[in-house]
Amino acid sequence: ELDMIIDHFEIELEPGNADGPKEPVFYRDSAGTLCMRLTPFVQLRVPRGHSKTTLANTKILHAILEGQFRFPVYLSESANHAEKQLDFSKNELTTNAKIQQVWGQMKPVTGTGIWRQDEIELNNGTYCVAQGRGAQIRGKNFRSQRPDMILLDDVEDKESVKTEEQREKARD
Repeated sequence: ELDMIIDHFEIELEPGNADGPKEPVFYRDSAGTLCMRLTPFVQLRVPRGHSKTTLANTKILHAILEGQFRFPVYLSESANHAEKQLDFSKNELTTNAKIQQVWGQMKPVTGTGIWRQDEIELNNGTYCVAQGRGAQIRGKNFRSQRPDMILLDDVEDKESVKTEEQREKARD
């Protein structure tokens, strides 16, 4: 039954071209383990209530642990919402025994790194930041590293999509 559901998740291989080629988001590896494909410009378009945020946060966390991203940015309609996405990662990093067993302690010892509500620096050198829509991303730099992944989650609110003018403003 799970395979029937996950078959409906697809990645557009040509972002912005809804009629272009697609491939499944989920696949099973040779051992039969369910895996999620992560490619540049992935856009999960799935109805509400189908765990898009949880799936994306889990995959991003795994990619961070594996060193695929050094400077991810969580971007949402408000800083508060983005911080909740970062909080998911912080919670998993500090409470998930399996993560700690495989990757070790990722939270820096108090006083040696950054572990705040809106930004964290992991022991593997990865720096994560949470920001609201409208916050500056261009020019962002941490120890000579620029953002290499941006997770956009619920960047619109009811007000920002009411009129064409407001939609255009939100896009800018």
